Amino acid sequence: MSLQGRGAAWGFVAPFIVGFAAWCAGPLAASLFLSLTDASGASARRAEYVGLANYRAALGVDRTARADAAGPGPWLAGDGRPTDPLVYRSLGNSLAYTAMTVPVTLAGSLALALLLMQRVRGFSIVRTIVYLPHLLGGVASLVIWSWLLNPRFGGINAAIRAVYAAADPLLRATLGVTTEGWPVPEWLFSPTWCKPALVLIRAGTVGGSVLILMAALQRVPPELGEAAALDGAGAWTRLRRVTLPQLRPALVFVGLIETVFAMQAFTESYVLSHRSQQDGLLFAATYLYRTAFESPHRLGYAAALGWILAGVTGVMIAPWLAWGRRRAAFEEGGT
Repeated sequence: MSLQGRGAAWGFVAPFIVGFAAWCAGPLAASLFLSLTDASGASARRAEYVGLANYRAALGVDRTARADAAGPGPWLAGDGRPTDPLVYRSLGNSLAYTAMTVPVTLAGSLALALLLMQRVRGFSIVRTIVYLPHLLGGVASLVIWSWLLNPRFGGINAAIRAVYAAADPLLRATLGVTTEGWPVPEWLFSPTWCKPALVLIRAGTVGGSVLILMAALQRVPPELGEAAALDGAGAWTRLRRVTLPQLRPALVFVGLIETVFAMQAFTESYVLSHRSQQDGLLFAATYLYRTAFESPHRLGYAAALGWILAGVTGVMIAPWLAWGRRRAAFEEGGT
């Protein structure tokens, strides 16, 4: 490449480099330095370097204290007690929410994408309806969901009670069982049901993932399915042996972004938290926010929490990256 061509190339790349340095690399370096200090909101300019003290305070275990079997993180503390139990509680909540929501959203997105790819009259309207909640997310939609999930007068529990009432005569006649007294979820007012409630909310906003998988489905060569059908493969076999392998890159991407979004969930926790949940929705990002912006404004400690969350998120996305890399290596070897 000539010198003039290199200059033009650097000219095109320069805006990205400047933007990345200003909005990504710079803040990352500042937060890493901040995590090594005792900075607070009241004395950020007088912050002193403390090394890894914030990380030790967040993840350390006090061996002189007696373990609390009911407290967060006793399996990590052994005979002691975590110096900051809320770190383990918040990380545990984030991991549990991620473990629940990623399989549900991935399976739901795939099922909807396969359904909406069928050539049925009126499905174009259904596709729009499926995608709209993805566009209309935010605090307003969470408030609506809080009304729907209200255990007393919410629409979801009203539907569950209606199903119980409709099934009661049949169950009485066939099994001699009555639905009277059957439990109805407390949803956001229960430490047990608050995370499933958030999974339900997230499952209602999978329109973006559905759109990605539908685009990937359009790229699957129809000849592969036709050849498998001629060989006697049924619909399930064609899906498992033909369609899903072709969708692997898209599935990796969707699983990756769903994992990152779940680990960084904040708005849902902040808006829908309630004291009756007993910190059931205290996610890592929420605890980071409280530490940094609520008294006593421990900015250095909050920065350390952010890097800890980033490390845990990296571990969570590693299997997705390995799966995608294995697929890429296979295709490269095949060619």
